[in-house]
Amino acid sequence: MLFAQLSDPHIMGPGENPHGTAPAGANLSQAIAQINAMKPRPAFVMVTGDITDKGLEEHAREAARLLSALDIQWFVIPGNHDRRESLRAAFPRENMPGGDDGFLHYAFSSEGMRFIALDTLQPGRSGGRLCAARLAWLKARLDEEPDAPTVLFMHHSPVKFGILETDEDGFEGAEELGGLLRERGNVARIMCGHTHLSLFAPWHGVIVSTAPTTSGMRLALDLTMKQPSAFHLDEAAWHLHRLADDGIQTFYVSARNHDTQHLF
Repeated sequence: MLFAQLSDPHIMGPGENPHGTAPAGANLSQAIAQINAMKPRPAFVMVTGDITDKGLEEHAREAARLLSALDIQWFVIPGNHDRRESLRAAFPRENMPGGDDGFLHYAFSSEGMRFIALDTLQPGRSGGRLCAARLAWLKARLDEEPDAPTVLFMHHSPVKFGILETDEDGFEGAEELGGLLRERGNVARIMCGHTHLSLFAPWHGVIVSTAPTTSGMRLALDLTMKQPSAFHLDEAAWHLHRLADDGIQTFYVSARNHDTQHLF
């Protein structure tokens, strides 16, 4: 089975670019066209947060319009740049089934795999949070199918990668989440966004990965923990995940036009 992960599109209004430079809408459309043309086709697409750049409802509606060009099933979860009320207003329930308890989290299955989409948004703050209510909800979902191989999707990573911006943002509830993972052996991967980089790390017996951004705003990698946050204007990119016999394989995919091929 294949499934695609887009992240951090940072959509604004038609023709508007985040920071006046990144063609976020055009880049997202390029990635979508690439996915639609894929053979074999992914089973679904998950967009792991920062759907919008400013959280405005009109920006969420523009993101929904762009994403509706996908001709396979797709889902979204919120990031720190989003507002729950804007996403609820803009996205059909089939693309964001959660919200009955105030949080935009939900679970679904595909081709024998269990997927749990988590809401780590803290309104008005950049960092992530899994409060007691959300952790209880996650525990209940894991208890429903304790033997099913499971992937967790969320915007914020619980791992500190030595990057100033994301490490300072923090993640409340990370210790409790780690304890929950140690109690169970069926979580195959935690897939996140937020970093604007493709990163992987082991954490409490599970691999945590973060996807690159389709916006084209690639975070400038600085491990001194001193430099102010900056980004490189780069290609849109995303992750393609493949379920293999021995686990999940992940491919970094550039959305740049690669029609011309050269034989080795």
